[in-house]
Amino acid sequence: MCARGLDRRTILTVAGAGIVWIVGLSTPVAGDDTVGGEEQRRFETDDPIQSTPAVVDDTVFFGSWDSNLYAVEVETGTERWRFETGDRVDSSPTVVDGTIFVGSNDNNLYAVDAETGTEQWSFETDNPIQSSPTEVDGTVFVGSDDNNLYAVDAETGSEQWRFETDDRIQSSPAVADGTVFVGSDDNNLYAVDAETGSEQWRFETDDRIQSSPAVVDDTAFVGSWDGNLYAVDAETGTEQWSFETGDRVDSSPAIADGTVFVGSNDSNLYSIDAETGTGQWRFETDDRVDSSPAVAGDTVFFGTRRMDGNLYAVDAGSGNGKWRFEPESGFFEPDDAVASSPTVVDGTVFFGSTNGHLYAVDFSIDGTPGFGLLGALAGLVATGYLLKRRLDEPDAKKH
Repeated sequence: MCARGLDRRTILTVAGAGIVWIVGLSTPVAGDDTVGGEEQRRFETDDPIQSTPAVVDDTVFFGSWDSNLYAVEVETGTERWRFETGDRVDSSPTVVDGTIFVGSNDNNLYAVDAETGTEQWSFETDNPIQSSPTEVDGTVFVGSDDNNLYAVDAETGSEQWRFETDDRIQSSPAVADGTVFVGSDDNNLYAVDAETGSEQWRFETDDRIQSSPAVVDDTAFVGSWDGNLYAVDAETGTEQWSFETGDRVDSSPAIADGTVFVGSNDSNLYSIDAETGTGQWRFETDDRVDSSPAVAGDTVFFGTRRMDGNLYAVDAGSGNGKWRFEPESGFFEPDDAVASSPTVVDGTVFFGSTNGHLYAVDFSIDGTPGFGLLGALAGLVATGYLLKRRLDEPDAKKH
């Protein structure tokens, strides 16, 4: 099943309501095909944002290419503080017990006080850190472009061990049952003992791995530039199944209710049975999907690259599009991207764009746009009007 992305060509602005409804009719799909997403607020930085935001209590933390780690108040979008590193911040922050851990392209892993933005310590590697850190039991695990996976004491910033691969590590580590799982540009997924740093096994693919593994029920799921999503036995490193997409898989998988959701550079988001590796549906967009999906309730949220550049909300069960939110153009005008992976908290989706803005977009519990009664009525009117016009066109496409 292919649920086609929502067509940009038909746009109706509902005056007075302040709502833009975009209705995609070029390929019919079941269910609500209306688009929206109500912007609550945005926060502007001086460069693109690819870092995935972390939301803790009333603060959202994220990095920017302007070299800063930001702390922004959730309710107002007001900056609380910024912490300046020496280069752009692609790494996504991890917040544990009042401390933020984040990497920078200045080669350092930083520990920053979440309340004040004060540096607690820094740990230097030999190359940029684009991998996002993971903290477990007082140890921070992070990869570096110097080919190493590092284990660093969360309290002191001292190195506990390093594990060397044959190429850079941009994949972010996952830790489960005393084992660290991480991909490398040397084409391998590694399982490393979290205590000692010794290799337990490696699983080789046909191209580099920049996707970050997800480990659920003794299975590690990871994407590869060879175009496949792999399910690998977490104990033995044996392949359980592989699912082939049409292009490389940078996106990191999300697993919910026995289903794996993952994006591909073939412009599709895929839904795959976690047990069998059977494809359930795919949702097509107009550019590559290397943003990693987030699942909340019955909705999957993800972003797309520059020729598309939207945040999408898709029904997790059917693959039908619910709505999309299109950020305004910015640094890469007119083709800005949503490469940041979304974070969903309390009915709000937080994500960054290459236009330099962090967005907070509202959605209701069932995943439809949070516009209230007026917006719902306007959407119904717009949908009916555009549908009639579309059906009246003699060259309307049939699928």
